[in-house]
Amino acid sequence: MQYLTLILFVLVQGSLCENCTRTNNKKDFCATSCNPPQNNCSGDSLCVCDGDCGFSCVRQEINCPDPGGIKDGSMSHDGFDRGKHVKYSCHKGFTLIGNKILTCSKDGRWDKAKPRCMCRRTNEKAYAYCAKACDPNKKNTCRGNKECLCDGDCGYSCLSREILCTDPGSIEFGSKQPGLRDFDRDYLTVGDKVGYYCFPGYKMEGTSPLVCTDRGEWNNPKPTCVLTTCGRPRIPANAEVLGGKIIKNKVSFNYGAFLRFKCAGGYYLRGMNIPLSCGLTGWSTARFSCHLIDCGKLQTPEKAKKLVETGTGLNDRVIFECNEKGYEIRGSETRSCLENGTWSGVATSCEIISCGDPGVPMHGRQVNVSNNYKYGSFIEFDCSENYTFSGDRKIVCEETKDWGAPLPRCFAPCSDPGVPRNGTRGGNRFLSEDSVSFECHKGFELKGDETITCVDGVWKGTTPRCEVIKCEDPGTPQNGWKKKGSRYTYDGVVRFRCDTNYTLIGNKKIKCQENKEWTGSIPKCQGCGDGIPLGMGNGNILDDAITSSSKTQQNPAHLGRLGGNSYWCSDVESISHLEISLPKKQRITGAVVDVVNGQHIKGFALLAESGNIWDNLSLEAFKSSAKVNLTSEKEVDADKVQILIHRHREKESQVCLRAEMYGCDVD
Repeated sequence: MQYLTLILFVLVQGSLCENCTRTNNKKDFCATSCNPPQNNCSGDSLCVCDGDCGFSCVRQEINCPDPGGIKDGSMSHDGFDRGKHVKYSCHKGFTLIGNKILTCSKDGRWDKAKPRCMCRRTNEKAYAYCAKACDPNKKNTCRGNKECLCDGDCGYSCLSREILCTDPGSIEFGSKQPGLRDFDRDYLTVGDKVGYYCFPGYKMEGTSPLVCTDRGEWNNPKPTCVLTTCGRPRIPANAEVLGGKIIKNKVSFNYGAFLRFKCAGGYYLRGMNIPLSCGLTGWSTARFSCHLIDCGKLQTPEKAKKLVETGTGLNDRVIFECNEKGYEIRGSETRSCLENGTWSGVATSCEIISCGDPGVPMHGRQVNVSNNYKYGSFIEFDCSENYTFSGDRKIVCEETKDWGAPLPRCFAPCSDPGVPRNGTRGGNRFLSEDSVSFECHKGFELKGDETITCVDGVWKGTTPRCEVIKCEDPGTPQNGWKKKGSRYTYDGVVRFRCDTNYTLIGNKKIKCQENKEWTGSIPKCQGCGDGIPLGMGNGNILDDAITSSSKTQQNPAHLGRLGGNSYWCSDVESISHLEISLPKKQRITGAVVDVVNGQHIKGFALLAESGNIWDNLSLEAFKSSAKVNLTSEKEVDADKVQILIHRHREKESQVCLRAEMYGCDVD
């Protein structure tokens, strides 16, 4: 059970002290630090969170011995276990020497020595405050009913327990005067004094200090502190109180109150306008006076007149204006009579308007200046060579002190932008606002700005590049490949081929065009299977490649194409055939025969010729159906193909038909 309790203690400590850091720096106070997961403690110690000591190796059930009490004092404690505290205090009159608090340390010992209570005369004015000194270890050192008692910093003194005054206590809005006696620790006996004082703003009513009499009582009651007040102040002549409505009916003011003043309308203040304040002796004295304001008459400046003149008293004003065109007020246009008896602003005059030097445009100059920039004068401008002038060449100083137009500008020329490789440029002037255009040679495309414009020395846009036109990779047909040497640039050709036993359906080659599109889509490579039409219907097999054993004038052999509007007709011989010479060697998979006129036909045979040897691929009886499918029973790569017609021997009649050959490429 004890083992389980110990584990539970460690788990709880760990959960509560996940961030358990050592912050206690007292020497030899904390146990050895440790790491909880490793539990690297020896003996009966465990790694636990030990408060401000952090994770430490702590022995279980550590107790310190009872330190015991002290003479002339008392002890209190919260236990004697590790980390517990013992507190000591001395009886009235005694002084604690040593440490007030002891702590039980990691090794079961108290961290400090036990203090002691002593009684020593240390009062600097013992002759005035202390009773007769005595020795408690000697008898009869005090006379009468007096005893040898410890009296704080007066040490052992002869005091009467029956004639001791209690602490008279504190007072509201005041405090005891500091002295050479500790009212909480020392005895207060006959002749001892307790003085009081009041806080600022309060005055004392009563007697201070109080004296302890031989009856063990104070000679007077405690004094009281009452708030200091002032009556209504004397207001200086021709002055007003700021916020006067607030104090209109007020007859009493508290200590610290203050009043601010201003002079009445039409009067100005002379002296120092310091607020009157209510102090311990009453109101402070005003240090200012108020006098009637008169600013005197203002003279009219040359070339000026007075528009308004209301007088020379406070807030009266005079407004001036110049009475000649091209002149303006210098100084103050409006002047007001101020509280200090002077006119506001500065002296007024009328001076001819000046627009000031407007400067020169960058890369330009003033070529003609009249009357030093005064009203009505003009300036003419020009630009440096190859710089483009923009704005008014002549500007005039106007009555508004502004020039009649903004300063013109001189725009810088641009450097030669060059000619793109594989392209041309239109335009050879590079002044500001000039534009040049670009185009590329055939087969190249423009990358960048087609036209750029010179704007104050900088081309708006950049010289483009001429890049060769490229088409995207068209891809590779499944079960096929692209021949080496294929190019994706303009006019480049990509050629396609199919793997063995696959036939190319579609474009054998495509070309990259100027619009970046190919002339066609990539072909498909179709597996041989049942084959594909070899060209009777679509004309890939030419007319002269189609022959027959016989023909009629109206229906020659080359008309025997399946899918056409006509057909081939034989004569009446017993065995006839249609022969097709292929454009290249093909693997024959079969043929389809569409019979237009087929009376007395027994069947059809499909033959293929390779290396001057004819091979029979298929034989199919005719069953009156219009179409006959001849499927090859062998894999033969042929240059020529024949469709052989079998008729009944005793029957002779004409045969008319059209056909298509099926097969696939050999390579």
